[in-house]
Amino acid sequence: MSDKNLRIAVVGFGKMGMLHAGILNALPEARLVAVCEKSRLIRRFLGKILRDVSIVDSVEKLSGMDLDAVYVTTPINLHFPVVKSLYECKITHNLFVEKTLASNFKEAEELCKLVRKFGGVNMVGYMRRFSVLFMKAKDLLNEGAIGEPISFKAYAYSSDFFGFKENSKVRVPQVGVVRDWAATPST
Repeated sequence: MSDKNLRIAVVGFGKMGMLHAGILNALPEARLVAVCEKSRLIRRFLGKILRDVSIVDSVEKLSGMDLDAVYVTTPINLHFPVVKSLYECKITHNLFVEKTLASNFKEAEELCKLVRKFGGVNMVGYMRRFSVLFMKAKDLLNEGAIGEPISFKAYAYSSDFFGFKENSKVRVPQVGVVRDWAATPST
């Protein structure tokens, strides 16, 4: 590691963007230097509290900032166009994309081709692979206990909104969980 701090940007400053920016601020080797956010209201707020951080409204405006890495924490349907722009504009080759990589298999496959073409360090935030349930499923697959899979569908559920009813302008299902996207093969 050199004496120079890693220069990092976060694209999308919702819940996960705030989480990753906070973690980055706690790392002595990293420095949050830019945030890309579409919401004018959030950009105005960030401009008041992050005085030494560039706040921009488009991925292309991250160009020329000499970034070592970018965290993509936008809604899943924006992962594909954001990551593609980061590569095509040569903003950085080191990316962390919050789960999932893309909305579907075709987009994920195209992004993987870009990774192979441009190189760098690329990660997707799938932390569940270390959970007991997921490791057991992997063991069963490796043992051939359930045969040879020919297709799959995967969903993740979040209880973030369980019991949240008062003053909500968002319609929340009464089942206590909200379905999240997971990459599924295209047909």
